Amino acid sequence: GKISGQASVSSATMLQPAMQQALQEAWLESFNSAFQLLRNGHSPYFFVCASQMMLLFRVKSDSESSAPSSSRVEILISPTTKGFRDTLTSEDVLFTMPLHTQQRADECTTPSSPTGSPTKESKTEWLESIGLSVDHFPSLQAHQLFIQEARSHKHDFRPESLILIEGPSCQAFFNYVLCNSGQLVASTGSQTGLPPTILSPSAFCGATLHQLKVDVTTLRVSGKDGTTTQHCLEVSGAVLPDHVHALTMLLRACQRDLHLTANVHEPTAAFNSLPDSVSVTLRRVTANESGGAWTL
Repeated sequence: GKISGQASVSSATMLQPAMQQALQEAWLESFNSAFQLLRNGHSPYFFVCASQMMLLFRVKSDSESSAPSSSRVEILISPTTKGFRDTLTSEDVLFTMPLHTQQRADECTTPSSPTGSPTKESKTEWLESIGLSVDHFPSLQAHQLFIQEARSHKHDFRPESLILIEGPSCQAFFNYVLCNSGQLVASTGSQTGLPPTILSPSAFCGATLHQLKVDVTTLRVSGKDGTTTQHCLEVSGAVLPDHVHALTMLLRACQRDLHLTANVHEPTAAFNSLPDSVSVTLRRVTANESGGAWTL
């Protein structure tokens, strides 16, 4: 929910450096616990809700069951910026951009701009034909660099900026977070100095169990066949993917006509737009079937 009021802001700004350090150390212990549970096959996924991005750590469900869980881990991050992606590249963390790959491929195969203007190669060839080169026109190079820089930032903070990390790079990114966890902490606003929130369907070190809020209402709807009674079950809170699956299976056992409407948390919208090759498959979790989320 939205945090408002001066009390929330003042309480966050009152955090002393020693308190922030203690919170950060406790968070790193919890993050390490959640990641190790994932690698060892004791948790199917967990979310890290940071101030600027949402991170999803999960075990690929389409992999062979005989493969070790550590080799089936993948990480989805959205949204991202060019600066963040450049930092990962400098740390040898390999990643792909599934929602941007097709568009980038289309741009690479386009021989000219949509308006029919000549490409950079044709301009260079024309200058060389009259005995000149691009080096004689520094302003042209600066303009080209400006265009390239603008294109590289075009998808920042958009769903297309989602990145996918797989294989050994997952361990490299885990190490990066351990050494640079402060970059996930908000530096301004009501959440200043507070570590990200970890959401998981499985218990991890330092976690607390948060129950979902359930409201039951009855509606009388008038139709062609007269007045009918509809029973509505509203579930709010940190509704995780396995909660949706468990509720659906439970209600299908006793209801023939079932309709489900969900409100997507905006930072996770990009996860629902993934190609089939990396789409999320709902997986039932036997632990914690009471309908709650373990959070820090």
